[in-house]
Amino acid sequence: MKDSYDCESCFERLLDYLEGDLDAETQARIDEHIKTCGPCINYFQTYEKTTQLLQILREQEATVPKSTQERIKSFVLKNAQACDR
Repeated sequence: MKDSYDCESCFERLLDYLEGDLDAETQARIDEHIKTCGPCINYFQTYEKTTQLLQILREQEATVPKSTQERIKSFVLKNAQACDR
């Protein structure tokens, strides 16, 4: 198996990772990166929780205020940039 992925490679495969759609080698490489990268594990957990909450909102047919959408977007981008440093 190659070395673990970097942050950018992990982010590119985030959705497939969370949905379990990756091959075993790629999954293992991302798992290895996450074990040693605090910003990535925080980002992945935040993304996963956000998607879960959005699914609940869709099921309830609720709308998310624009200000809340912007705060979520800003938070996610800020954490992604922190990982790139």
